[in-house]
Amino acid sequence: MEVMIPQSLQHPLFFSSSTIAVNFESKSLSARGYFPYEIQYEHHLSKETPWVKEHEEAYLSQYITYWQQLYHVLYQRFQKREKNVQHELIEGIAIFLSLLFWSNHKRVVLQDLSTEIAALETVPVNIEERLHYILQRPTSFSSFMQLTELIQEQQKHRARKLTIEKIKDQ
Repeated sequence: MEVMIPQSLQHPLFFSSSTIAVNFESKSLSARGYFPYEIQYEHHLSKETPWVKEHEEAYLSQYITYWQQLYHVLYQRFQKREKNVQHELIEGIAIFLSLLFWSNHKRVVLQDLSTEIAALETVPVNIEERLHYILQRPTSFSSFMQLTELIQEQQKHRARKLTIEKIKDQ
């Protein structure tokens, strides 16, 4: 299926044109493309909302599991000094952005990304500078390591936030 990329998701690193062919039915995250839930939601093709608090755990777990698999692939490629890592590293960046926004109960918005991230409550330290570095060098080993750290930190911040919410609810 070919769909228009919503204005809020248009970013040259993830989409080179204004339309994309996607397979939303696939169980593979890579076959669904970047930010499939946001695209489907914008086009009223699905009511799946991973950013809604009641739904987030299942989706975040799925993305974290996928990241762990992707991490091992990337790590092995970097160990072998392979140069062809851009697609997988960009996919990892998309996973991180999804985790970042969804764990803050917001849809991913790439338009004016710095402003959007500044408005988020639960984020890793120095997120703007670190993410800018990664987005400028999406094929370097240092970007891969920085991305790995950001994902780990976001998971820790989210766990802390959930713990605090549970204590408040008691």
